[in-house]
Amino acid sequence: MGILLILFLAGCTVAETTNTNENGEDVTTSLKEQIKDLEKELDTQSRTLAETEKELEELKINDSEDHVYNEEEFIIIPRETAPNIRNNPDVQLWEIVSDFSLGYELMGYVRGETNWREWDGEIGEPFMSINEEWETPGHLLSNWVNYHGFSYENGTGVLEVTMRVDYDDEKKRATGYVLIYGIGDDSVAGSVKKVIMNQENDRWYIEEVFIRNQCYRSVGEDGELCV
Repeated sequence: MGILLILFLAGCTVAETTNTNENGEDVTTSLKEQIKDLEKELDTQSRTLAETEKELEELKINDSEDHVYNEEEFIIIPRETAPNIRNNPDVQLWEIVSDFSLGYELMGYVRGETNWREWDGEIGEPFMSINEEWETPGHLLSNWVNYHGFSYENGTGVLEVTMRVDYDDEKKRATGYVLIYGIGDDSVAGSVKKVIMNQENDRWYIEEVFIRNQCYRSVGEDGELCV
């Protein structure tokens, strides 16, 4: 009886060992298959990535070929004729880069500008000597421009507004220039307002304002109007 029991237990142990080995082999086989599938997927993704990178590189090359630097695409102003903004603060850059030759040749136009005249608008109390609340001429000028709405449509259509300040520290004076281009008239191309500013008690105010117009076609005989 004792011998039979030992034999029975031994048989059970062998059977369990056999089952465990078979299960382990199944798990190993399953893992190997999963690894193979993952390797295939990784290889596919790698090839896809390589193809995408190649397409991007081709797009970059094509784009660069389409935008090859060409001097004719840029406006070049000779050094000897380029205006010095410091010495000519009222110059409009569009005058330098625009081609007026067609109007000259076909219509006989002679582009020009009117004489300076006193601006007929109101300076505005916030900017006169009775207030003296502006610490710099630039601060004064930019607020004056906004006050009158000169820059309200800046950037719309072809309208462009530029501000410059010529400052004289010794005389405690400054001259501001408000350059407007693109008024939309067939004779008036733009205007320049010259703003005379003085300093008093470390504060700035506007003394007077002058204006002149740039003309597409030509200037009247008296130099006052564009025609």
